[in-house]
Parts: sequence; structure tokens; C-alpha cells
Amino acid sequence: SEDEKFNFLDFGGEEIDQYLILKKKFKNINYFIINKNEFNEIFEKLLEKYNYENLFVLKSLNEISNNEYDFINFGSVLQYINDYDFVLEKILVKSKKYILVSGIHLFKNDLVKKNYVVKQMNLWPRKPYLYFFNFKHFTEKFTKNNFTIEFENKNESDEINYENFELEKINNTKYTDLLFKK
Repeated sequence: SEDEKFNFLDFGGEEIDQYLILKKKFKNINYFIINKNEFNEIFEKLLEKYNYENLFVLKSLNEISNNEYDFINFGSVLQYINDYDFVLEKILVKSKKYILVSGIHLFKNDLVKKNYVVKQMNLWPRKPYLYFFNFKHFTEKFTKNNFTIEFENKNESDEINYENFELEKINNTKYTDLLFKK
């Protein structure tokens, strides 16, 4: 409902546009955002300059524990977080309804237990490392915390080339969006 009060956590958000779009439609949203310090500082400056209503910049993972969230958004970020298991442990207990994990690389292979670390080559000159997750292992974290998969769709924002990988190891790899519901 547009009038319902709810808490939204944008984990890794980098743009103010998502807050502005949601705030326009949902008057009673409490919008929490957390990212690296350089992005948090930008959001704090915007907050100070424009006095945005119900926008809260979280500076540490510990601050996440101060609230519960109706909707948590991981927008193409989770695969870049080195301690993602720790982050998920913190988040899963604070989520009341939905978690969206978008733009994540998932593969299906029963022989691989957890993930692969790969180097991303399309962001030259940066070449960040990221995780490809085993679908079964990754989703078990959520199901053990009473979440079900509401939908699983191919993310259409980028066309990913997996041809340079040994596909027998990471067969059925897809750039995926997952919505979990509690």
C-alpha cells in the first residue's frame, strides 16, 4: 500500500534516484542506505544540503542491527563483498519480508560446494575480483532462515560472456535476479 510505513535497506546503493523514485510513490518509506565510505559521504552531503526526509545513511554493518527491514535490496553488489557470509548473517535476522539479490552470477554444479572467485575483465583499468555462487549453497542460507524463492529470473541488464570459463565446472551459469520472501 502506498500509505503503509515500511523500512527499505539499500545495501550498496550508489545513486539517489532510487530513493527519490520510491519516496515519490511511498510517502512513509524509511530509506536506509549503506555502502563504502566514499559513497556514504556523498549521501551525507546530499542529506545535509537537501534535508531529505526519512533517508538514513548507515556507516557500518553494526548499524544495520538497529532496525528491522521490510525490503532489502542487494543491487548487483553481493558478489563483490569479501565477507558476504558475515553480511548475510547480519541481514537475514533483520529482514521481515523481502530480500532482492539482483545481478548475481549463479551456477549449478553438485561437485562444487560454495563458489568460485573470478576476475572481472570488462571494467578496465580496474579488474575487480568477484564470486560466482553455487545456486544450491547460496539459496540454502536463505531457506534455513525461513525464506522461500519468490522468483528467479535472468538479469537482462548486461549480456555476460561465460565462454572463457571451463563450463563443466560452472555449468548452467546465469546472471540472475532472486527475490526471497519470508
